[in-house]
Amino acid sequence: MVVAYLYFFVVGVCLGSFSNVLIYRIPLKQSIAKGRSHCGGCNRQIPAYDLIPIVSYVILKGRCRFCNEKIGIIHPIIELMGGLVAVFCFWFFKFDPLGLVVYAIMMVLMVIAIIDWRHMIIPDSLNAILLILFGVYLFFTYQSWQSHLLGALVVPGIMIATNLLVPSSFGGGDVKLMIASGIGLGLANSLLAGFIGVIVAGGYAFYLILTKKVNRKSHIAFGPYLCMGIVAAVFYGPKIIQSYLDLFNI
Repeated sequence: MVVAYLYFFVVGVCLGSFSNVLIYRIPLKQSIAKGRSHCGGCNRQIPAYDLIPIVSYVILKGRCRFCNEKIGIIHPIIELMGGLVAVFCFWFFKFDPLGLVVYAIMMVLMVIAIIDWRHMIIPDSLNAILLILFGVYLFFTYQSWQSHLLGALVVPGIMIATNLLVPSSFGGGDVKLMIASGIGLGLANSLLAGFIGVIVAGGYAFYLILTKKVNRKSHIAFGPYLCMGIVAAVFYGPKIIQSYLDLFNI
């Protein structure tokens, strides 16, 4: 089992490194299949021996070998997260094939969250991939067609209605994100994901207003918080919902 955990960690770290490529190139509409990685400072191609996940960052002390340009700490963090999420999925699902599907979903959600945090956009291509993955997830966790249909409609419908009352409350990418995830999560878990996203985002926005870092008319990326809610719903949705119902003896 130790060897298995180590294997999944290494593979996850490598996929985390690929996620860095997606995070950088997709917003710039660059090909993810062509073109070598290069330094953003001097534009020189990065040699293969400087592309070893986490290790290269440590050896180079977080700087480009050629121009000494600083490399953001977010890069090794994403790589590490890829490994840790892989280990967690393996621990949670063991050898169940569903674990691979969930891992893929988690990695796409991480890419979506960081792109939205940086650029305030959620690319349609990523929501499309997420829709496909949640379609596969649906086959493993099927409840009823009514639940999954409502999961894809109710929360997005609430978001659209909110936009009619308070314009620009939610972006189109946020709505599509909840459609893609809702069809796999089902109604109850989709509502939970949306609720967690609103609570966490609201708390963070309140903190920013109190510290005067933003004003009440400012906008924050909502996607990262929806992603948090989706992650919680995927792993612990039924338990969270049941714990809530137990409070009222339902």
